[in-house]
Amino acid sequence: MQTVQTIITEMQGLKEEISKARIDVATSAGRLSASLERLKNEFNHDDLESAEKEIEANRKTILTIEQKVIKKFNGLKEEYDF
Repeated sequence: MQTVQTIITEMQGLKEEISKARIDVATSAGRLSASLERLKNEFNHDDLESAEKEIEANRKTILTIEQKVIKKFNGLKEEYDF
């Protein structure tokens, strides 16, 4: 059976953990807010979803360009036999 003092000590420890967790949550919320603000200011996106759509469109564009480069390189390789 636990003594009252043991229970009080345990509760104080839990109180400290909760306090630290609140600070972590506030810090994370601040970082998220700053990141979203940067996303808006630097990349002109209001939310993560619109940024992800642009990223996917850019990936497709990059893939298309890479395919063209490879095709042209292979053509040059064949033309100049190297």
